[in-house]
Amino acid sequence: MKKLKLLFSVLCILFFSLSGISQEKESDFYYYNGNKIFLEKNTQYLYVVTNSSLKTQAALEKNLDLINKVSKFKRDDVLQSLNKVSFGISANPENYSAEVELGNQPLDKSLYQTTVESIKNNRSVVFTAPYYYDTAGKKMALTQYFNVKLKNEGDIDVLMDYTSKTNTEIIGQNSFMPLWYTVGITPSSKVNAMSMANRFYESNLFENAEPNFMIELTQFGSAESLIEDLALPSMDTFFNNQWGLKNTGQYGGTSGIDINAESAWLDTKGSPAIKVAVFDEGYEQNHPDLLHNNYGTGYDSDSGTTPSVVWGSHATACAGIIGAQQDNNLGVTGVAPRTNLMSVSIRFSTTNYMKLANGINWSWQNGADIISNSWGGGSPSALFDNAITNAFTNGRDGLGTVIVFSSGNSNSSSIPYPINSNSNIISVGAMSMCGERKNPSSCDGENWWGSNYGNILDVVAPGVKIATTDRQGTAGYSTTDYVQNFNGTSSACPMVSGVAALILAENPCLSHTQVQDIIEQTSQKVRTDLYTYSTTGGRPNGTWNNQMGYGLVDAEAAVNLAQITAPPGSTAFDLYSQDRPDDTGLEPNTISTWFWGSEDMWVRQNLDGGLAHQNPEFKMYSPNGIYVKVRNKGTTTSDCATLKVYFARASTGLTWPTHFINNYAGPLLNGDIIGTAAIPSIPPNGTAIIEIPWYPPNPADYGSSGDHHFCLTSRIVSANDPMYNEVNYVNIGQNAYNNNNIIWKNVNVYNAILTDLPIHNVYIRGIDMENEMVNIRFIGNGMDDFDRVEKDFFELGVMEIEMDEELFRRMMDNGCLDGRGIEIIGENKVMITSSEAVFKNVPLRYEETFTLHNQFRVNEAIEPGKQLLLDVVQENANKGHYEGGERFVIINDKKQASKDAKVSVIPSPTFNIVPNPTQGMFNIVLDKKINGTYSVIDIYGNILHSGDIKDAEQISINMGTAPTGLYYVKVVSNEFNSIKTLLKK
Repeated sequence: MKKLKLLFSVLCILFFSLSGISQEKESDFYYYNGNKIFLEKNTQYLYVVTNSSLKTQAALEKNLDLINKVSKFKRDDVLQSLNKVSFGISANPENYSAEVELGNQPLDKSLYQTTVESIKNNRSVVFTAPYYYDTAGKKMALTQYFNVKLKNEGDIDVLMDYTSKTNTEIIGQNSFMPLWYTVGITPSSKVNAMSMANRFYESNLFENAEPNFMIELTQFGSAESLIEDLALPSMDTFFNNQWGLKNTGQYGGTSGIDINAESAWLDTKGSPAIKVAVFDEGYEQNHPDLLHNNYGTGYDSDSGTTPSVVWGSHATACAGIIGAQQDNNLGVTGVAPRTNLMSVSIRFSTTNYMKLANGINWSWQNGADIISNSWGGGSPSALFDNAITNAFTNGRDGLGTVIVFSSGNSNSSSIPYPINSNSNIISVGAMSMCGERKNPSSCDGENWWGSNYGNILDVVAPGVKIATTDRQGTAGYSTTDYVQNFNGTSSACPMVSGVAALILAENPCLSHTQVQDIIEQTSQKVRTDLYTYSTTGGRPNGTWNNQMGYGLVDAEAAVNLAQITAPPGSTAFDLYSQDRPDDTGLEPNTISTWFWGSEDMWVRQNLDGGLAHQNPEFKMYSPNGIYVKVRNKGTTTSDCATLKVYFARASTGLTWPTHFINNYAGPLLNGDIIGTAAIPSIPPNGTAIIEIPWYPPNPADYGSSGDHHFCLTSRIVSANDPMYNEVNYVNIGQNAYNNNNIIWKNVNVYNAILTDLPIHNVYIRGIDMENEMVNIRFIGNGMDDFDRVEKDFFELGVMEIEMDEELFRRMMDNGCLDGRGIEIIGENKVMITSSEAVFKNVPLRYEETFTLHNQFRVNEAIEPGKQLLLDVVQENANKGHYEGGERFVIINDKKQASKDAKVSVIPSPTFNIVPNPTQGMFNIVLDKKINGTYSVIDIYGNILHSGDIKDAEQISINMGTAPTGLYYVKVVSNEFNSIKTLLKK
């Protein structure tokens, strides 16, 4: 009887506890490490989830009858990052989420609540949730999902029971952390996901529970606006097939089980200074996806001569996995798409260990940092052992060459020679797309082979159905120059070699043992439901399993660990580059007044070592050169550091790293890392100039955006010279100000002698959430005493500006155009005639971008050898400090004019879109008959239309059913590839 009373009491408590959920006031905090993190609501925005009756942004705007805009409209994709569970309820893929802007500024709480309730009552709205300010002051949305961590794997029944009682749903399991599950609220849940997460945490049934906030940076605008921060990591044709780099469930695999390449690319994509020898059958050095990353002519171990010989198709496939070029709209991307490759060939059918030893020795003696070997077998050889020992002992000036081998494809626990000959060899097994050791029963369905395993195995990597480069024409595995199903530990080995290349690009002074330790220590413990990783004798770098080694290689974690690992015997030093000529390297730099014109970084149109800054030149087959001067202000000689250089489409307001890494507007790359280079040892008070090759994007691809230039920034990275105070999601000038390791260049050279003067675009962008008013200044006589010029630009010329219609209207309404030196000369058009001209108090919302189309009119001759300066400066109207700027250097150089005339004129478009804008029907009109392919791509990177072009000059396409908005049309042939914008009205 006592037991029944106790049960009744518990049920009563539970009933009142759960019924209280519906009465609970939603609290603006969540739990983190047991502490409450309180949040401030952003009452300007609302997160809305709609059902399938509203599939477009325009439809939602019309349905809600909103004056202000709807943005970030996208299909519910939460399942893409989760493992499906049989006991879960799938998120509805027909639901759509959106950010709804409720006004031009935050609403008062009462009006906000009234507006929210009104939207909640809309029949097409499934959920609403508030926006908040995160701890960095940026807006973030509360979604309908929250994440729950079990105390142990056996607690899944507890989760299932509690979700049932709280009217919530299990959506899926985290791909990387099996104790974590994503749970969703339902219309019956009564409270939002943050309050529900708090309820789960406070139940003490779970180790953790927290909301699944969404921070989206994508912006939608008109066809003349930039659509920024849509992170499409690669536009290469077959990237979506490369599950090893980004596993989204291709071939029935498990989403998220991959090498985390995308995250690693945020730090580095490799460096031409790092060379990977592909010791194999010899790859095609002229393959379009390998050409730019090929180093030298290679070596043929069979004949003992150079160049290398292509003996078969195997090596071309291996090379592409390591270093196929990225974002060239061709084929595939390599793990380290900016590393250099060396072809070292051997004929597998008729070789011996002397020839093999020759190949190893030639590789490290000719500068190979890594040797990738997708082969094995044969009897042990002391000769070959010695060659391996030589590479470890003497390669890379005594730091040792990294040597990677595949483990073999016999499904055997015995890994053959030479992989088993030296513990310093990195032995790599193959993994399926479901995270299993590749074996005859793994999920890929290839039952005829398995990856070798056992005591010698170090790590595993993706090794089945790998998309990569193939020999051109009919000579290879396929007839398309690419193969989609390259298999075996032969494909896993180059994956790890590529990760090693990323590690050394980040920290080139690491020893070969440190590289191996980093790879092993950071590997992912995948599929713990199948494999037990445990402490094992002789395996000092973490838990290990005889079928998976240390686990799946993790490029992101390896690169992160490389950044903070000091090379053997190294000491602290202090390198810097100057923001301005008065910069002495103090941190922060309290001397210089502006930061976008560093003279320690400049561009040359060729790798000629020149010292004068030139505008970048678009060229297909030879690079520009970026040069950076690095100085040592410390008391010790520097011994290991790297230089990283990035570009972004120039603006007076740029945010780090948003606009400088993987920044896409649809399929168009607007900013990314250019390259990484090793900085040589520099003595105290010494300097060195570092050269980094660059292939700038084709300006013609930006379509109606017009001519534009690029902003550059460089960063000195070293474990022995850490950043002083680098912060993410702030304007790039703040980091340049605080860190002597960082400089910024936003300078465009304008040759006034040319008769066909181009229009130069300047983008202005809101970058301060709290202060959404800026001043735009026009300074024509230099920014400080170091660059004063004899004549103010406005003594000899004027600047005509045509701006976006919305920006012009705002300026007129706010009196921004009433100052001195500003004349309104037409619709949306003004003329600047004085350095006193200021657009004062321009309303510019956070992350909002507008375009100024600038035309310089130089009315008098500039003396030979002289130059004019014009700085367009964005100033925080409330705080009074500079947020950023662009500098234009106006010269009169007849010698340079002929060069500029050639490089300033972008080749005429290879195709046109007619009509554009379109109501639905349009034509791709080509300059001549071609054979190739076409595709129409939406801003998410989805291909809506595609097909072949067969000896044709025109293709007709019907987009009548597509939503209004911005699209991209891509045409590829053997002669060119190009992308243009299309506006659907």
